[in-house]
Amino acid sequence: MAMDAITPDSSGAAVADVQQRLRALGHDIDDPDGTFGPSTRAAVRIFQQGRNLGADGIVGPETWTALLDAGWQPGDRLLYLTRPWLRGDDVRDLQRALSRLGFDTRSTDGVHGPETDAAIRDFQHNIGLPVDGIVGSGTIEHVASLRRSHQAAASFEVIERLGDRRTRSLAGLRVLLDPALGPDRSRHAVDGTPEHEILFDVAHRVRGRLAALGALPLLSRRRASTPPPSERAALANRFDVDVILSIAVGAMPDSSARGVAAYHFGDGEVQSDRGHRLAGHCVDAVADELGTVNCQTHPSTSTILRESRCPATIVEVGFITHPEEGPLLATAAHRHAIAAALTIGVRRWATGSDR
Repeated sequence: MAMDAITPDSSGAAVADVQQRLRALGHDIDDPDGTFGPSTRAAVRIFQQGRNLGADGIVGPETWTALLDAGWQPGDRLLYLTRPWLRGDDVRDLQRALSRLGFDTRSTDGVHGPETDAAIRDFQHNIGLPVDGIVGSGTIEHVASLRRSHQAAASFEVIERLGDRRTRSLAGLRVLLDPALGPDRSRHAVDGTPEHEILFDVAHRVRGRLAALGALPLLSRRRASTPPPSERAALANRFDVDVILSIAVGAMPDSSARGVAAYHFGDGEVQSDRGHRLAGHCVDAVADELGTVNCQTHPSTSTILRESRCPATIVEVGFITHPEEGPLLATAAHRHAIAAALTIGVRRWATGSDR
């Protein structure tokens, strides 16, 4: 079940918990405990900006997960393979350090899965430590002592799943289509059309187009279901898809915001180069085909981007809060045009073509 967002209308223990976590991370908050006032929202926004998340000042599932992850620093606990898998900034920092030393964790997503366990054991074997997969103070000290200050940050390009394919066609391309928002958190267009229905309809139309071109598309959720982002990323990894196209819409308090934007994985140190190219092709295609504002590509640490093992992008295909774009999103003809444009973007990325 998805968590309820913590907003400026919230109060009580949940808000106090958020405030305590933000203060522990060095953020100044002068609102009373349990009161979501201006300084709390400002601190949330600063935290979101620092994590490359949408800075709306609301603690939704993505921001809450990031707050939990940020609470763990190297040395706070033993790290080893468990069920469920451990996750946090301490895991992410270990993955980065091992990757820079040449031990392939396959990702720097902050999730301690089998690939990270294998890299830890490989490291322990190579330096003569007991090969138990447990990262305590001894393993941490050895990792720190071997790091080179001149080594550049690991490129996410080399730890994405291998096989940067250029097939010159879409035949056989495994595509996960992800309608980003489920019915439990859906907003509405001005005519009352639920946002999740808009997204599902666009994804369904893209699915038909890609299948007709020989691709192998699948949907990340059913029409009325709301699997969390981690489950959708895990689905992509389990089916070993080649690419993820997550479809979303924008919403802003300022109703003048309009256009199309796309997001790829990037956290300030590493980024997905293939995801960046995919995002660029998709945002350009939608902007060109619809004649709308091109809001460009942006790095993000959203879960579907961070935890997947393949190139991925989130494309916001318009603003549901805009007085013109909102009503258009509710029309079948506009969603048809969006689907056609997204298909063009995926095809250009897959084939290396600009046409």
